[in-house]
Amino acid sequence: MCNWEMGPAGGDAVSLGLSFLLLDAQELLHSDLQFAEPPPAPAPEHDALIKRYVAVWNEPDAGRRLDAVATLWSEQGAHTNPEATYVGHAAIYAEASRVFALCGARGQRFRCAGRVDGHHGALRMDWELVDADGASVLAAGTNLLLLQPDGRVQRDLQFNALAQRLK
Repeated sequence: MCNWEMGPAGGDAVSLGLSFLLLDAQELLHSDLQFAEPPPAPAPEHDALIKRYVAVWNEPDAGRRLDAVATLWSEQGAHTNPEATYVGHAAIYAEASRVFALCGARGQRFRCAGRVDGHHGALRMDWELVDADGASVLAAGTNLLLLQPDGRVQRDLQFNALAQRLK
């Protein structure tokens, strides 16, 4: 993930953005997904998907959390954070349950931090983990969701900007 600006040499930037550079198995550039800054207003379907995504991490009921994971991710979908990759519903559910036990059980909540943008089957969103009263940001970052044609998440890549260790 990198921020960029474009403009004439020695001049002011005329365009700003954020790019996610996806590498293949040989670590060669596979895709460059560019998002302009500031992002346009999110499409209603992107906004709805992000609300469902954030709800997974805040869901206190294990059965509803499992159902939400199964509806949101494809069967072989993956969630990748800086520590590990979790592939398939059972692994993603286990990670969401672990994170809820560490955060949600203490009253901490995840929320969308405002920036949502999507195109060509890719959706990015900024998130925050806040304390019980919502006053302090404990962790923050950006996720890139790569969607299948049916709208389910195939890959979920998490990038932390400000993080607390969730152990």
